Amino acid sequence: MTSAEKLAHVPEEEFVTVCGAGLAGCMSALLFAKRGFYVRLLECREDFRVVETKDGDLERFANAAKRSINLSLATRGKAALKRAGLYEELKKTHIIPMPSRTIHSKTTSGRPYVTQPYGIHDGQCLYSVSREFINQFLLSKAEKHPNITIQFDTRTLFVQPDGSIDVSVKGGMSQRLRSKFVIGADGAYSSVRNSVVRMSRGNVKRLFLDVGYKEVLIPTKADGSPSMDNWNSLHVWPSGKNFMVAMPNTDNTWTCTLVAEFGGPLGLDNVKTEAKAREFFEKNFPDILPICPDAPAQFLRNPNSPLMSVWMEPYHYKGKVMVLGDAAHAVTPFFGQGMNSSFEDSCLLDELFDKYNNDSAKAFAAFSALRVKSAHSLTDLCIAHGKELGSHTDSAYWLFKRKIGRGLHRIAPSLWTPFMTMVAFSRVPYDEAVRIAARQEKILDASLFSLLLLSVAGVAIGSRSLPSKM
Repeated sequence: MTSAEKLAHVPEEEFVTVCGAGLAGCMSALLFAKRGFYVRLLECREDFRVVETKDGDLERFANAAKRSINLSLATRGKAALKRAGLYEELKKTHIIPMPSRTIHSKTTSGRPYVTQPYGIHDGQCLYSVSREFINQFLLSKAEKHPNITIQFDTRTLFVQPDGSIDVSVKGGMSQRLRSKFVIGADGAYSSVRNSVVRMSRGNVKRLFLDVGYKEVLIPTKADGSPSMDNWNSLHVWPSGKNFMVAMPNTDNTWTCTLVAEFGGPLGLDNVKTEAKAREFFEKNFPDILPICPDAPAQFLRNPNSPLMSVWMEPYHYKGKVMVLGDAAHAVTPFFGQGMNSSFEDSCLLDELFDKYNNDSAKAFAAFSALRVKSAHSLTDLCIAHGKELGSHTDSAYWLFKRKIGRGLHRIAPSLWTPFMTMVAFSRVPYDEAVRIAARQEKILDASLFSLLLLSVAGVAIGSRSLPSKM
């Protein structure tokens, strides 16, 4: 039985339509289906699990679902997976714990100089997971669910005020589908978002950064072992606006996201030869070349990808249309919260449907009220964290303050919570976490400054008390 035949008996207007079969779309479809709704999951691409392409790697990079880039799974994402009943299955073989972050210096030694734990307590860690795998995992679960039907090669054009949706299918034929309501999870370039903004007379802002990213794969050693120490760690190479982040794979390789400026002599747009690519690594990440000799070739072969941020409000129109995930708040990958925030969107919406007894109008309005400020803070935060990764993570003062913050949390956990703990290991709204962290940062800076003044005063007083002659 095909996906279309599976629910052919269900009247068209009884379906919840979810646009986009990426991470947010699949998670939303699964949670709605678990509630007993019939779900129509639309995807503009072909089925990326089975499609054979002529362009090989280039097609993989052009298709977000086929990219090898790894994602970090934290508490917010885990909450949604647990709510869908999928976390334990995923945890068994396909995610790798990363309890720490390893910061590399600009040396050719190939050895990190500092490792920073992410959490305070045992078990607090991020998890590395392949984007391609988790998307395929969720899509396959959706395909098998008796309440979900999937239509590939179906592009969303516009959503009508009554919740019906205009789409075009492969070959250019257009049609209108009726729905109970529509969930827009169709990514950073969302068509559903355009409809919501127009109907609600809302606001949307898009910002392209002056940096982009490439993917680089660090191979194993000849014996199949990892090429770097601290395998269960997220590795960071800071270098100003340029930096690189690596996460481990189950086969002992490392998937790297290389972030760099587009402009400049060694910018992404201007490095055209292998010699220039080698110069780029020698200048920014010299210890990569000994463990990944073909990094310059990968730099030239793998395409540049832009980084875009999105701010929007509101996220809904009445009880008929709502957007979530990248469609509502596309973020840069610098803080590892893209997947987590998208999954949390689905989880929060499902909780609100519980609270309002499946009343979409009340649930959508509550979602916008709760989520807009939080997501706006996350979008700002991710951009700011990119600067931190490139410049601050190897700062002695920054590292010192992080250690003090962890110590204060151990002594008085109810009074002091490190920012990373709030973001990665709780579901505290992002805007609230930012407010708390800003207050704590001011207290810490003032305390350290006062301590410095007292130390200087103590030295001055001590020097005066010494005899003038010995």
